[in-house]
This record gives sequence, C-alpha cells and structure tokens, in this order.
Amino acid sequence: MPVDHEDFDGCDIELSGLSNGIHYICEEDNQFKVCAKGNDLNLLPYNAFHWSIIGKNAIDYTASTGTQLGTSIDGGVCLQIVDMPEFPYYPQTVTIKLHIVGYPVISKRFPIYDCDFDDPDCEEYHNNNFTNNDMPQLNRNQPSYDDSSFVKIYDIMGNLIIENTKSNILNNRDLLEPGSLYIYTYFDANNIFLGVEKIFHVD
Repeated sequence: MPVDHEDFDGCDIELSGLSNGIHYICEEDNQFKVCAKGNDLNLLPYNAFHWSIIGKNAIDYTASTGTQLGTSIDGGVCLQIVDMPEFPYYPQTVTIKLHIVGYPVISKRFPIYDCDFDDPDCEEYHNNNFTNNDMPQLNRNQPSYDDSSFVKIYDIMGNLIIENTKSNILNNRDLLEPGSLYIYTYFDANNIFLGVEKIFHVD
C-alpha cells in the first residue's frame, strides 16, 4: 500500500471534459467524464478504482471505461459516461462515488441541466402532468380531499417521499423537511385520482 496515502485529497475529484471550471452536465451532451486527482494516483493499479453512480435512473448510465455491473464500474482513474438516461424534467442530479481500498471514500454530486431550454422544469412538468386531458382529472363527485384514502407526497424535484394511507400519513411526517415545498396527490379507496396541491411544510 502506498505510504503517502494521506496525501490523497478526498475532495479532489472533478468533472473533466467540459470547459475549464464548469462543474455541471448538459443533458444534451449525453456524456460526461469524471477523473480523480491526487499524489498517489500513479502508484495505484488500474483495478484499484471502484466507481459508483447514485441517483434517479442510475442503472441507465453507460460507462465506456472499466468493467460495469449495474451502477458499479471497476477500473480506471477516470469514469467516462457515454450514455445517460432521459428525465421528464430538469434540473436533475447525479452523484459519483469513488472507493479506493485504503483511502477515504469520496463522492461529488453534479447537477444536470437542460442547457438548450427545450425541456420542462419540475414545476412545468407537474403542472402539465395534472392538467393534461390525458391525465386523471379531479373527480367532481368527490370534491373534498377529506374524502381521500391514499396520499402520495413528492418533493419539488419529483422524488416520491411518502406513499401511505391518509390515516397513517402523520406517522411519516418526520420524513418531510421543515421549510420545504411538497406536492400532495390524493386518491380515493378505489385508487381514483382526486387532486393535487402544493403544501409548504412548516414543522
């Protein structure tokens, strides 16, 4: 094992292959490259690097470097992604984690932006999702959300946070962060969509 491994900077992981100083991914590029930097890299074998992709649709990223098994890629000082999943709206995020035996596990989260502005953002997506004629509409025979039996709660990024019966939803409120906006969707006992509302969680 290299004796100077403490010189390896656990924060020194950067997104390369883009313009100097840019640390975000454009979804239109459909690729990106992340490399590790540190004093010990020239002392480590190719197979010492164990990369992981963390985030929504992580299984759908394709790497051209190393040996990929699902969301794990073994081998290489750099991780080259050559195919990315499509998302219904942007921005999104992806986290890249690097594990080298004998060194701290390092990770960094990168935002994924719609750089040519031809895709909806989160709010546009959810507004369209619940007003489009092809989507379930409010059941006018049950206009009150008090009649709902089932609730799904999403954060503003569209991630499902809580899915439970309305009678048990209070037991999960510790999963909601104070000062955050959430999207509540309501369904009746027959799983018929009743409506949606945005709620700012205070406590």
